[in-house]
Amino acid sequence: MQKDPPSWSSVSDADVVSFFEKLLKKRWQVISGKVAEARAIDDKVADAVSDSKAIISLFTRRHKVEDGPDSYLTSPWLLCECAFALGLFRHHDLHVVAGFREKGIEPSTLGMISVGGMEFPEFDRDYLERDKLKFMHYLDDLEKRIKSGPSGQSVIDFDTYKQVSLNKIYLVYRNGFGTIQNIVDIVIKDADEFMREGKIYHRIWTHFGEIPPLSQMLRVPVHKRKNDAFFHGILDTHRGKRLQTHLDITEENHTDSSCTFSVRFLDENRQPLKVKVNDTIQYQYAWGLPEMFPVNEEDLPSIVGDKIDYKTYCLAELDANHGKIERARLEVRFEREARDGQTRELFSKSPIVRIGRGPLKDTVWGEPYPAKIQTGEPDEFNMWYERYVVFQREFFKRISVAWRPSSKRYQL
Repeated sequence: MQKDPPSWSSVSDADVVSFFEKLLKKRWQVISGKVAEARAIDDKVADAVSDSKAIISLFTRRHKVEDGPDSYLTSPWLLCECAFALGLFRHHDLHVVAGFREKGIEPSTLGMISVGGMEFPEFDRDYLERDKLKFMHYLDDLEKRIKSGPSGQSVIDFDTYKQVSLNKIYLVYRNGFGTIQNIVDIVIKDADEFMREGKIYHRIWTHFGEIPPLSQMLRVPVHKRKNDAFFHGILDTHRGKRLQTHLDITEENHTDSSCTFSVRFLDENRQPLKVKVNDTIQYQYAWGLPEMFPVNEEDLPSIVGDKIDYKTYCLAELDANHGKIERARLEVRFEREARDGQTRELFSKSPIVRIGRGPLKDTVWGEPYPAKIQTGEPDEFNMWYERYVVFQREFFKRISVAWRPSSKRYQL
């Protein structure tokens, strides 16, 4: 724990710990482990963990991430202790590992974030008092979780909104152009907090090509979306009422391969949308890039062993990074090539599905299985696309659909 304030704030780690200790001591007996040491878990720590109903960790900034101007990693020793606690609590219903993460630490970098979909609310050390009610609400829900004792490490239901459904649709064109459409349904749980924050954060990324600045993509009109990199977003409905108003989009962080942005909802008068508890909102955003996907198998390295990654495969992905999703659907549509009764091969290796959990760079994947082709009554899509769909309920992991395009000798 750092006793001196960091260069970018007047609030030290010790001040952060003191603030959260006061909140915790109002309801529980607190055994503090203020110093995470670079050594194996000793008997003293092991005993303290085993005697506790909950492990509340403060994930503060420790190491700067090179490719992100405001991205940080937390202490690896703290993660080690949390992993130890998770293993110890594996078969105990009344124990949880929870905590708070500092602004700049992505949930995906916390290894335990995917265990049962547990969430960790964000804090800004310069505005701890401002967000005090949010933290107290989280701890209230955590206490209910411990008392009710459902099995496993489950989601703490603390957030300002819940993602009811996510329908993510990839369009993969034969020229390598790709578009991704996200249709999101949420329900408001804390109207006051939602109105105060007013934003939902999202991230787009690509494994091939580059993402231009979001301001540039937003200027591309919809009718030119198949010619240039574009971004478009609308608020579909509020309380079931059709609105079709443009989303207020702000770029928060940008690299060549990824972009984090915030979404604000505006009404017909371009004013912040007013919401109440249990309000439903549907919104969607879509974006596209040239050269998002390799066109020929020859554009990719040869497959070595059983490894599936973005270097040797094309990937379509869905990640539950906003907590558990009641209904998650990933659809990948491949543009057909048919002229004069002839068909062109789409794949050298047909789409396969993987379900994974854990941080993005260290995801633990389940065994891959063949993607299921969409069948049924003919519709307008079947004429133009071959479609594959993966559907999951109560989803808190990540889905990856991987394929390899056909050889160019089959596309002449």
